[in-house]
Amino acid sequence: MTNKNFIQMESYKPANPHKYFDPSGKPIFLRSSLEIAFAKRCDFEPAILKWASETVEIPYFDPTRMTNRRYIMDFIIYTKDENGKDKITMVEVKPSKQASEKPPKRGNKSDSTFESEMRVWRTNQAKWKAAKEFAKERGWDFVIITEKHLQPKTIKETFKKKK
Repeated sequence: MTNKNFIQMESYKPANPHKYFDPSGKPIFLRSSLEIAFAKRCDFEPAILKWASETVEIPYFDPTRMTNRRYIMDFIIYTKDENGKDKITMVEVKPSKQASEKPPKRGNKSDSTFESEMRVWRTNQAKWKAAKEFAKERGWDFVIITEKHLQPKTIKETFKKKK
């Protein structure tokens, strides 16, 4: 029997270590195939000047547990904007199923499945609200990347501002 809550972590060694920064010097551990794909994008994409994994902690209130918690951002990347100015973006990597701003639909789901999806959705919404505020206070950006964003295209297209 497998534990649904178990997260298998995989270590990642950058091919371009000069681009990776983490003052703590801790190894890079990634928690999903999507995170591995994004780390590779960061490692090889020329538009990404520097990047790090799990170096930013954001306090937030978790409405499902009714407690204050810490949200550890998946990635932070350094790029240049269209005017050549330094740009910092915090990146959350999620499957598209978990990245919706709309709550999950009930459909034919069992009560436990629907309740679990709603807890995840509420928690994610609280995290992302805190991340947006945290980024705004610092003049940074915050984006959520899904498997749809990891299709072959440039990172500049991925991070274009939505109007």
